[in-house]
Amino acid sequence: MGSGGPEYAWLMSGIKDEKFCEVENPDAEMAAVLVEFDDITTIMLIVTQSRLIFNDGASNSHIEHAFRLLKSGEEVISRHLKHAEYYEFLDWAGKGRFDLKPYEGTIGLATPKKVKAKTTKKIMLVSGGLDSSYMFLTENVDRYIYIDFGNMDSKYEQKVLKKLGIPYELIKIDKLPIKNGIVQARNFKFMLAIRDKNPNCNLEVYIGNNLDDEVDNALIPDNLQYTLKRAEEAIDLMYYGVSFKIISPLVQMTKVEIAEKYVELCKEKYGNIILPHWCEVGPKHCGKCLSCKSVNKQILEILDA
Repeated sequence: MGSGGPEYAWLMSGIKDEKFCEVENPDAEMAAVLVEFDDITTIMLIVTQSRLIFNDGASNSHIEHAFRLLKSGEEVISRHLKHAEYYEFLDWAGKGRFDLKPYEGTIGLATPKKVKAKTTKKIMLVSGGLDSSYMFLTENVDRYIYIDFGNMDSKYEQKVLKKLGIPYELIKIDKLPIKNGIVQARNFKFMLAIRDKNPNCNLEVYIGNNLDDEVDNALIPDNLQYTLKRAEEAIDLMYYGVSFKIISPLVQMTKVEIAEKYVELCKEKYGNIILPHWCEVGPKHCGKCLSCKSVNKQILEILDA
């Protein structure tokens, strides 16, 4: 069916003048018309035109109607695009206005039914480093977990946890591969380990990523919020009957700001500074490994290290 047909004009006018408000079941009405379009070019044209309306500063109701139209076209669009391509396309159409989760509510595709457990546990991933040590002093959670992945500095990290008085649970996993000094997919594998150890409840996992991870240290992929969000979505979808969420409370703070606040809170709680551990190869700052390079001179001075 061509893009100049009456159905196309009806659909577009429906977006513009909120015609869909006037029908009893607007989603069914839109779907009934849109399903007649069987070529992807027409579907993309409809979506593109909808995006132009977004750009023109359409009201919230207009945007909602347009988006409902896009969602009604999933059955048609999914015939032509792979899942990932489809959601990329739909997110582009919505210009980032919509938090889309793959396969949720998709017509004609297998959709996992999420049945949430009644219990939710808040778990903090602790490492003895600056970020998680500060997070321990500022956030209230149910449990603390330290993961030993065969890292050389495990015993030094755990010494810090004990000095801080963190009642942590130890989980040991297989040694993780390292490439160019970067532990591959470390946070993702940590999250899977925590999920597997707590299979029967909803989880909110607190992780100490900071603003510097997003800017200066962006070469480490699984430290980025972009990557963590996708890890969260994958784990949330793949485990039946429970939900999963990653929380990064420090993501708006720089490492320097965290160090300053940590020193204040340490002195209040312990009367002195409990020095966090960050070196990947030994007990003291080596200045060569990636972790030591992320701790600059200013931070060392603040911590009196």
